[in-house]
Amino acid sequence: MNSQLKALALSLAVISSSGVIYANAGESQSQPMTEKDERNGPVYRVDPKVGISSDLIIHNALKTALVLEMGGAEQVYDSASVVMKGAISRSKFSGEVAAANSGFGRSVSRVWTRIEQVKVGAGAQGGVPPGGYVTVFLISHNSSGEGRVEQLSFRLDEDDRWRLAGVKTHSLRS
Repeated sequence: MNSQLKALALSLAVISSSGVIYANAGESQSQPMTEKDERNGPVYRVDPKVGISSDLIIHNALKTALVLEMGGAEQVYDSASVVMKGAISRSKFSGEVAAANSGFGRSVSRVWTRIEQVKVGAGAQGGVPPGGYVTVFLISHNSSGEGRVEQLSFRLDEDDRWRLAGVKTHSLRS
C-alpha cells in the first residue's frame, strides 16, 4: 500500500457523540480538537447538545470515499460499524467496491450534496438495525465527465461513535 493511502486510511475519523474537546473553554469554539484513539486514529468529538457536526461528518464521508477509491476498502471495512460487518464480509465488501470503481476510474471532483439523519426504531422494514444513522450524498465526476452518486451511511454504534454502516454508488446516466 502506498504511503498516501496509508496516511488517509489511518486518518479516517470515527466520530464520537460524547462531547467536544476545545483548546480553551474561554476561546472561540469553532475549531474542535481531536484526541488519539490507539486502535482507530483520531477521534472527533461532537457536542451532544448541538448534535452531529455536519462539517465533521462531511469531512469523514469525503475522506472515506477517497480511501475507497484509492483501494483502501479493507482498511475502511476494519473501522466500520458492527452493523456493516454483520451484513457483508470484508472480502465481499472489498470486491464490490473494486468492481464499482473499476468502471468509473479516478474522480477529478467530489462534492457533497445533502445529508440525511434518521432514527431507526426496532422492527424497521428491510431489517435495518435500530439506531441513529446519518447518510451523506456525494457527487463525483471522472475525467471523462461521467458522474455518479456516492451514498455513505454512518451509524451511531453502541459505544457512541459514528462508524461507516454502508456504501452505495450509482451512475448519474439516465
